[in-house]
Amino acid sequence: MSKKILSVACHMIIMVTMMTFFLAGCKSKDKATEPEVTEAVFKKVPSSQSGITFSNVVEENYIKNNYDKFAYVYNGAGVATGDINNDGLPDIYFGAMMCLINSI
Repeated sequence: MSKKILSVACHMIIMVTMMTFFLAGCKSKDKATEPEVTEAVFKKVPSSQSGITFSNVVEENYIKNNYDKFAYVYNGAGVATGDINNDGLPDIYFGAMMCLINSI
């Protein structure tokens, strides 16, 4: 009988502890702790200013693109930057999904 009482007491301690943590987490947000709104990190730049004319055109063909097995085809291949030619300037590399030629 004492093992049963001990087991019930342990369960009660666990339940009280869980309820304490649950209730401690239920408090309203203080406006002072909310993050400040900052300016956007990126801004849209026209190709006439950047000199970049790359376009990743993807043909929407669910049979050809095998959408069920490769749904990421519509997300694009990607973009990377790095100093490829060691001139001290960042080079931008664009990967295309449906083009035979990628672009630097």
